[in-house]
Amino acid sequence: MHNRNGFTLIEMIFVLMIGALVIGVGSREYTRVSGQRAVGNARDAMILTAYRARSEAMRSGQVVYLSVEPDKGLARVVTTTDSVLHKLDVADYGVDMVGDGMKVCYTARGYAMPGCSTYPDTRTLGFYRNGDTVSVEVTVLGQVRRTE
Repeated sequence: MHNRNGFTLIEMIFVLMIGALVIGVGSREYTRVSGQRAVGNARDAMILTAYRARSEAMRSGQVVYLSVEPDKGLARVVTTTDSVLHKLDVADYGVDMVGDGMKVCYTARGYAMPGCSTYPDTRTLGFYRNGDTVSVEVTVLGQVRRTE
């Protein structure tokens, strides 16, 4: 009778094949979930950027602008003296932004000024990556909200 120490080559190959299968399935799922989270995070960052512009206008008592340039993937919070208070670059999330460019002028009361803002009706901004897409609506009053 022989005492066996270790594993046979067939056993090792079998274990490696199972491991490769698990890693292959797991990496596909990880890629799918990370894409969904990236677009969701970019959307949420856009909403927070708009809240920041609005709250800065109310805090300072002056007009503050939210400038959105989807073709560049940028949103900026800017004061009347062209000082940039905050900048959102959706490329940091690995996401692209689509929609029309716009400027929202928040007053000290926290609402958009229709004569200053550059859009006459509700606009939609989309965020996408590898087939995953989410969007936000920007209303005439400067409210930014998720769309489902």
